[in-house]
Parts: sequence; structure tokens; C-alpha cells
Amino acid sequence: MKRGKLLIAVLAFLVLPGTVYGQNFEISAGVWWVSPDGDLSFAPFSPSRPDLDNDLGFDSQLEVNFRFKTKFQESPNVYLKLTPIFFEETRSDTQPFAFGNSVFLGGSPLDSELQLYIYDAALFYRKPILTIGTTNSLNAEFGIDARFIISKVEISQSVIEDADSLSLTEESDRELAIFPLLYGGLDMRVRDKVSLQAELWGYTYRGEQILSIIGRAVATTADSLQFSAGYRLETLDFEEGTQKLDTTFSGPFTEVGIEF
Repeated sequence: MKRGKLLIAVLAFLVLPGTVYGQNFEISAGVWWVSPDGDLSFAPFSPSRPDLDNDLGFDSQLEVNFRFKTKFQESPNVYLKLTPIFFEETRSDTQPFAFGNSVFLGGSPLDSELQLYIYDAALFYRKPILTIGTTNSLNAEFGIDARFIISKVEISQSVIEDADSLSLTEESDRELAIFPLLYGGLDMRVRDKVSLQAELWGYTYRGEQILSIIGRAVATTADSLQFSAGYRLETLDFEEGTQKLDTTFSGPFTEVGIEF
């Protein structure tokens, strides 16, 4: 938690002067077609970890996301993102597995729920690499990010055998994990009002890994409306409190926003 408080203080101190004098802002909201992969476990950790797809039955679905970004050359820029991910499923065709202090059986209805809220607060600098005429055709972005991940897992099952009923429930606490990420990006204007963007966010330490890769094509209208589409991959491999996640979420997305 001390690590998180220090990151918040540094970002606030460096970002606020830049946001006051910024001239170029982006605000957008979008939908992301998320496909889950990987597994998770709950303390006490077991080698038999339920798979998000095969055991819990989580399937691809739409999720919303939001972002705010400043883009100017003279001062630090800020990049804020919010990505909620929520899966809920009931299935019976699963294999037995251990989770926490319980062993969940196959053939009986299994209710599973995973909540993730991913917040990013990045501070970065933007530097022109290639300029044609008065337009910066290729810009590089590099900086640091504080990623906040709030997660919660719940699995429950009711088993009826010979008129006897057995209920199993394993529910984790709502855990908060904070990670310092490096951020790098490229913004290339391929023609008037059309640009291609690439983003890489990453952290690795002592077996934990947080990785985000985003590719985006953006079209801006004469009245500063923006329409974009792209692909996003999020890898979350970490342990926090009573939870251990080794997961990947990926899929295409589309956004609508405004530049001012």
C-alpha cells in the first residue's frame, strides 16, 4: 500500500501543472469484445486451478471502457483509463476442481462470478520524431503509469444427493493491487484526419507480469469527433491477498470520442 501511495503522490505532483496549461485533449468511450483465457485460484492455493473458459464457462462478451488523454509537447501529459470487466456464468458440465477450502464437483450447477476494475493513471511525454510541413506526422510517447486493479471472485454450488443438500461457497475479499508500469506509444498520422496508434504498457517483477498491448486506427471529423477501432490484449499474472490470477483478456474494440 505504501508503494501505491507514493505513486499517487508523484503522479499528482507532476500531472497537475500540465493539465492546467494543456491545449489538446481527447475523451472517448467504447466497447470491447473481451475473450477470457487462463485460470485463477483462491487461498489456500491449489495446483488444481479452475480455467476461466473450460471450468467456469466464461465466454466472450462486450465490456465498456473509458479514457482521457492530453497531447501537447511542452509539459507532461496525463492519460487516464477505466476498464471494468465482469463475468458471471452458471454451468453444469464441468470437471471437479479445488478452489480455496472446497472441492467443487462435476455434474451439478456451478455459479461463478469474476469482477475486475482496471484503472490507469499515466504521466508521459510526447516527442515528435518526424515532421512534414507544419504537421508532426510521427510522435513517440513514453512515461510511467500507476495501475490499480480491484478484483473479486465468487464460486458457489449446491449438490443434492439422496435427499441431502450440500452448499459450497468460496468468496474472496475485494482485493486492491497497485503496480508501476512503463508506458510507450507511437502516434502516426498517415493522412489528414487519419492516424494509427500503438501502445505498450508493461510490468514484470518476481514472477508477476502485467502487460497491455493496444493497436488503434483513428479517424477525426471536421467538427473534432473521433471514431476509432482496434485490438487490445491484457495479461494479468499476479497474486494479491487471497487471490492468484493468471489470465489474458483480448479482443477487438471500437470507440467514439471528441478532441478539443
